[in-house]
Amino acid sequence: MTEREWIRNRFILPGRKGRFLDIGAFDGVTDSLTHDLALAGWSGVCVEPDAETFCKLRETYAGNGAVSLINSAVTPHGGMMAFWKSTNDAQNSTASRLHAECCESRGIRFHKYTMATISPHVLLRNINGLRDLNFITIDAEGLTQEIVEMLPLQSMVGTEAICVEHPGDTAFLVSLLRPLYDIKLITDANIIAVRSGAAG
Repeated sequence: MTEREWIRNRFILPGRKGRFLDIGAFDGVTDSLTHDLALAGWSGVCVEPDAETFCKLRETYAGNGAVSLINSAVTPHGGMMAFWKSTNDAQNSTASRLHAECCESRGIRFHKYTMATISPHVLLRNINGLRDLNFITIDAEGLTQEIVEMLPLQSMVGTEAICVEHPGDTAFLVSLLRPLYDIKLITDANIIAVRSGAAG
């Protein structure tokens, strides 16, 4: 089962509406795990750091007032940080120096500049994310683990499911999600977990 299939089976049900948060939304379509939810009438927040890609994200959701868009990187502590924009593979743009170096060893090239970033706490506070986010997906190219570490998962009682990109070794991310979340699906790219006690 793919991530999109799991999400459709779990959340796209007759009369079911909810709210999502997509950190690293890219253009809102390519490899998106929330686009189907938006098409099904969910509201949500998409966060994308790369300005050029953000323009495509705006086009994707033009006229959809239920989906809010934020042009920023999410980093563990926020503030001014270096950002590496990929010149030949926009999906690898990152605020992680280590991720950029790893990609450069595979032939991906970057332009480096400085940008303002926001922390998970600031983001959640500004979107009322502690109370009414049903689904969160995080694809932050090298920073996903650190972002998950900073999430106040204990307080996020409405977050029924979370999908996080993993770097290959899933053990650390699984340990962060448990005991609050039960692991439901691990693919070659992501972990999907459901809050303990939630149906299904």
